[in-house]
Amino acid sequence: MTKVTTPSQGKNSINNQKYKLIMSNQKTHWKKFFNYDYLGAYSLPEGKDMILTIKRTATEKVKGTGGKEQNCFVIYFEEAGSKPMILNRTNSKTIEKIYSPWIEDWIGCKIQLFVKDKVSAFGSEVDALRIRDFKPKIKTPEEIELEGVRAKVRAALAKYKGDDRAAIIAEMKKKPTDIIFLNQALKKIS
Repeated sequence: MTKVTTPSQGKNSINNQKYKLIMSNQKTHWKKFFNYDYLGAYSLPEGKDMILTIKRTATEKVKGTGGKEQNCFVIYFEEAGSKPMILNRTNSKTIEKIYSPWIEDWIGCKIQLFVKDKVSAFGSEVDALRIRDFKPKIKTPEEIELEGVRAKVRAALAKYKGDDRAAIIAEMKKKPTDIIFLNQALKKIS
């Protein structure tokens, strides 16, 4: 269990906010305690990907760490609570590869973000937010239900000792996506 504390109230606290002890099995990146306006590598849970849907693109003035403003290409997402992401050339080329070079075609497209460790940038090695170079596989509710029923049938078959066990297994191989058959088989062997 990880215990994370933040600065105490006083002149060293950020925005003079009161912080509470956070207890979690997930590690927490220190940057999560600052109000960054854009997604970064710190935004993803350790070792996890995030799938988001592109809502719109824009060019915005962004203030860098040195206080210098520059125009950046930014994408916004449909998912509630998600921050926008500044797109660099690498991530823009990845979206082009999986969808199109035309940003108008990106609207409504899903991308899968991940953290790439130790990328050379700005004179040092940093973790970078990257886009996977394939379209994310999103399961439909029907696919999720089918997976669940198949798992239940497999578990029940492992315990089932009936004479027709082999016939049920053979029929499952013929009809792996027939939810009606799978539900009937589950009733019979449970």
